[in-house]
Amino acid sequence: MNLCQKTTIVITIILTFVSNALAINALEHKSNMRLKSILAKYSWLSRSPTPTTPAPTPAPATAGLPLFDTVEKAANSAGINPAVMYAIAWHETGGFRSSLWRRANNPGGIKYTRNRRSGRSGIYAAYKTPEEGIRAQATVLLANRYRAARQTSDPYAQVAAIYRAGYCAPGYNWAAQVKRYVRRFLGCKNTTRTVTI
Repeated sequence: MNLCQKTTIVITIILTFVSNALAINALEHKSNMRLKSILAKYSWLSRSPTPTTPAPTPAPATAGLPLFDTVEKAANSAGINPAVMYAIAWHETGGFRSSLWRRANNPGGIKYTRNRRSGRSGIYAAYKTPEEGIRAQATVLLANRYRAARQTSDPYAQVAAIYRAGYCAPGYNWAAQVKRYVRRFLGCKNTTRTVTI
């Protein structure tokens, strides 16, 4: 047998194998399609009966948002839109899951300007309760450098003013991320109004 005959035999075997594989694949596809149509035809057998109890009343917009009422009160006292303050806390704590929040009740990445115990500055503040931490965040936002944020009622302008005033370290997209959360929380209760001091 010469080389040409051997090559022809190998190619024939490969083509036979490929065509058989394609035929099997086509049969499997047809079987799956047939099975799906049968299941769709008799799907009424697996449906659960229609419930006779009335539908539950929808939860308030703040359901599932931890401490929203506390944030709302503190934000209003600071002259900041509650959605803005909640969005900052949400961002800074990773949805109230960060270790700083869990261990120190610190919702805003707040640092001591000078730690009373160690005398060092730049240490994250710790609070006894979550409510105390939220009130501390509102107190921080009452600082004179955040005055521009309190002078506007537009929540997105408030975020931009807080960022420009140096709430966080520059260099990453903090304001855009917080604005995304503001958009999520604006529908909660009456966060479209802001109480200015």
